[in-house]
Amino acid sequence: MRAFFLSGLAGLALYASNATALAGQITTGYYYGTGYLASATPSSVCSTFGITPGTTTTGVFYYPGAGKTGATLRSNYSTSKGTGVEAEIFPATPALNVTAWSGTLEEGFETGSQKAVPFTAQFTFFDSDSALVSVVASLTSFGFTCKTTENIVLLKMGV
Repeated sequence: MRAFFLSGLAGLALYASNATALAGQITTGYYYGTGYLASATPSSVCSTFGITPGTTTTGVFYYPGAGKTGATLRSNYSTSKGTGVEAEIFPATPALNVTAWSGTLEEGFETGSQKAVPFTAQFTFFDSDSALVSVVASLTSFGFTCKTTENIVLLKMGV
């Protein structure tokens, strides 16, 4: 199953690298998201947090529309430190026809802890119901920073 997921993700990434981003955005609604952690550096710091390349996530992303607040990703993850649930609340979404997104997201965990995490994201829109997004985030704890890159495929639910 994991090999199928990874080959599908690699296929979408290859498609994205050969495709020009479509004008517009995905439409308002809920999206199933599958993610793959492509990198985590420096590895000595990231592994202390239990974050290693190859980690996968699944979840649900709510997209409120272009230029609006309320975008939220709720996902489960599994690391060398265990499994859990996280919620990420993003700042206002990009305007229509903009594929770059950045700011600070609020990340909360099932333990009740919350962190402000700076991020940048780059979207490749396949159509109004699917996209590939590459998210770079810098997680800081106890004075140490782990920079991650996660590639997430979004597919609209109920389509």
